[in-house]
Amino acid sequence: MTSTRYMVISGKEVRTSAKCKHCKKDFSGKSIGGTGHLGRHIPICRVLKGRSGLAKSQLKFNPDGSVHTWEYKPEVAHTQLCRLISRLDLPMCFGESDAFQEYITTTHNPRFAKVSRQTTTRDFAKYFNECRAQLVECLKYVSSVALTSDI
Repeated sequence: MTSTRYMVISGKEVRTSAKCKHCKKDFSGKSIGGTGHLGRHIPICRVLKGRSGLAKSQLKFNPDGSVHTWEYKPEVAHTQLCRLISRLDLPMCFGESDAFQEYITTTHNPRFAKVSRQTTTRDFAKYFNECRAQLVECLKYVSSVALTSDI
């Protein structure tokens, strides 16, 4: 918000109103009315809302060839972290290390947040149950299964 009208008192400029820099709407700037309405205007400013789609975004290609905007989803990041930990036999606290967070935020995703050991444990349990349910569904109509191992 920038102030556009002033009242001159003793040679000093005092703000009595404010104007939104984006939509040019006038607001009261008097101290008796407070300034909460100025802060509430920002999220609902129609001009700013229109500009949000113009921001630089990342695109993702689908297997069918179509393109859509990529969005960061913490659930997907947690699941993939569980897969990485299990594939490479890493410690459960790997996701909460400062080095891992620095690497991910610097090179891949600035919105990444550290994942605690407890969260990783819960994510592992959830991922295990999902994979188990898929396996049960896959083997639902199978009459026999042969398991072999090299011990």
